[in-house]
Amino acid sequence: MADEHLAGRPDADVLAAAITDERALVTFDLGFGDPRAYPPGSHRGVILLRLHDQQPDNVVSVLQGMAENHDLNEFAGCIVVVTEGLIRVRSPE
Repeated sequence: MADEHLAGRPDADVLAAAITDERALVTFDLGFGDPRAYPPGSHRGVILLRLHDQQPDNVVSVLQGMAENHDLNEFAGCIVVVTEGLIRVRSPE
């Protein structure tokens, strides 16, 4: 979203842009993991990456592994927290 001039904008603005475009948001920003602020089902999905190694090659590898091993449609509307070797999902109620 950097090319959309959303870098550094408030979280609510970033998520609003994703919602408008019907996109899920992939982020390192821990604030998006708060279900009270961003309730599951109120957006297309948030994938929160909590990786020790945030180098691009590792991020791509983790996301590719996630796509290969899971039906991503199951994560629609969810907050998905991804760490090395673990995926936690908070689904809409």
